[in-house]
Amino acid sequence: MDKAQDKGANAKKNFADAFCVLARTQSVSKISVMALSKKAGYNRSTFYEHFQDIYELLEYMAQKVLEQLEASIDIYVQKGQFASGFVKAFEQLHSDEAAYIETLLKPELVPFYVQRARRALRPLLTRLLGLPDTARTRSVLAYHVAAVTSVISAWIAAGRDLPSAELAVIIEDLSKAILRHAAD
Repeated sequence: MDKAQDKGANAKKNFADAFCVLARTQSVSKISVMALSKKAGYNRSTFYEHFQDIYELLEYMAQKVLEQLEASIDIYVQKGQFASGFVKAFEQLHSDEAAYIETLLKPELVPFYVQRARRALRPLLTRLLGLPDTARTRSVLAYHVAAVTSVISAWIAAGRDLPSAELAVIIEDLSKAILRHAAD
């Protein structure tokens, strides 16, 4: 990576980090490019050099989160730890990219994130679980990704009110029931 690319990557990360800070105290829909740029220490034109709008910044954040999540899920599924692997992958992600995941799993952004998670995780899960690529499988996996994401989002929002091992058992039981329909 040359200096210009490195500088651009740093600016993108700085904007994403600043967005997360602002999202802690205000609605995502109320965050302006002006306020974001000021918080990140740049001017508005610098923001527009890297992103077309706030939604493209959210896409960048979701991409970073999902790339790491996909890699973690792949490792856990290969170890035979499907449901607990989902929770462990989210926990690892939460420790590595806490600000991004907490922002993306805010109630107002869950639909945005779930849509991207479905698109990113469906091919991975189809491959790892050896499922046929059929309309039925796509529907079941779409439901599964949304359900697991929502459960984990609620768990994080509730301050992790269950031990992660207990949450993993719940997700595993639900996953078995749901994914059985994909294999039928």
